[in-house]
Amino acid sequence: MNIFRISYKTLYNWFNRWELEGIIGLYNKPGRGAKALFNSSQKAQIKDWAKQEPRQLKKVSQKVQEAWGISPSIKTIQRILKMLKMS
Repeated sequence: MNIFRISYKTLYNWFNRWELEGIIGLYNKPGRGAKALFNSSQKAQIKDWAKQEPRQLKKVSQKVQEAWGISPSIKTIQRILKMLKMS
């Protein structure tokens, strides 16, 4: 399996899904992957807080913790700001 760089378990799962559902079974199903932590209004609020404290993302993270009870990492805040076209 070095050619495709997949594990035997992955190949086994693919064959089982192929046998049960056909080609449709090989498509990714909804609900896969990590869910978003914040909705669009929360992201806008994070952007506003970052404008108030442009060099203090730790303070922005603390405000998020106080407001919504979610403790994001500084990297998460950075990714959100990058997605919102802020640097």
